[in-house]
Amino acid sequence: MGAQDNREIEVKLGLLEPCPQLHAQLLEIGKVSAMRSDELQNIYFDTKERDLFDLKAGVRIRRGRKLNEQTLKLKGSTLAGVHSRSEYNVDISPEAVVPDLSKFPPEAFPAGTDVAALQQKLEKQCQINFRRECYDLEYKNCIFEIAVDAGSIIAGSVQAPLLELEIEVKQAALDSAELIPLFDELVFKLAKCGVKLTLEPFSKMHRAALLMGVRERNSLQLPDNPSGDIGSYIAVSLKTFESLLGLYLVKRNPLYLGYMAYTLKNLRRAYDGLVERYADDENVNFSQSFKALKQSRKLMRRSLKRLAKYMREQESRLLRAQFSGKEIDGQRAVQQLRAQIAKTQAFCLPLHLRALLLSLESVQRVNQQA
Repeated sequence: MGAQDNREIEVKLGLLEPCPQLHAQLLEIGKVSAMRSDELQNIYFDTKERDLFDLKAGVRIRRGRKLNEQTLKLKGSTLAGVHSRSEYNVDISPEAVVPDLSKFPPEAFPAGTDVAALQQKLEKQCQINFRRECYDLEYKNCIFEIAVDAGSIIAGSVQAPLLELEIEVKQAALDSAELIPLFDELVFKLAKCGVKLTLEPFSKMHRAALLMGVRERNSLQLPDNPSGDIGSYIAVSLKTFESLLGLYLVKRNPLYLGYMAYTLKNLRRAYDGLVERYADDENVNFSQSFKALKQSRKLMRRSLKRLAKYMREQESRLLRAQFSGKEIDGQRAVQQLRAQIAKTQAFCLPLHLRALLLSLESVQRVNQQA
């Protein structure tokens, strides 16, 4: 089979616990079909100099019971927390131990890339072993793949548990922006059906890179903030919060908790400012989008406030223990935070806030064109 370029559009979330009743829970949402499961092994490759990382590309071999393939993933775009990127998959021999980069289309790599030189330097970076259970879910004329992955990330001598849920588009006559409200609805419905959701901002490979100590992954790059634009401020703050959370879940540094609490506090203020701003805008305040913004205000503010308070208190407790010379159980602290995110329903915050912003921006564009 030749290389196939599929546009991957998905949302990733963490899970507090396995989902033994997932099939029944999905039946409460839509039509369910094609249940399947497999024991999968992902082996990721790069050069010692991180050449593929510099190209914003990732290469892996994936093996399953009846699956042997190599994959090239390229950095794509993220809209409202929904990831969209190009992915090339090629069937390979079960005996293959290193991906053959020449099997991918030459145009998949940036112009001027010496693919042969990369091939010579490829070496294994890390391995991820997990069991995948997935279903096809038909919802509002779209088909989504709902997958639960449970296993471990192995980076040298370091291991980390893996338990997450992915919602990926398989069939939809909609663009990414139009899919955002559907992803948002599905997250709420999954939670209502009893799926124990939490946040998991980083991909499997990103977490593995952090465990390996890749310097470029162990840093926070604050995006530019256009002054005076509340919507852009909220988008920037959400991205900052997710980066901080992803780093904390892997690195377990209590200082990240304080930074996250401050970011959430300002998000709450910005949300209030956004409501007040659009309340005075006669071109928007009549719309269903604005009504949705107001209706979500109580839930959003409560979740933001409760989670920020928890993070401040947890940071203080952990730092006091650390400064007094006591050993901190970082994994337990991480699990407690994940549980608090689930309890406060904060797992819905990033996607829902971004969906509201996109909806309001759409109303504004329509009015400007009228």
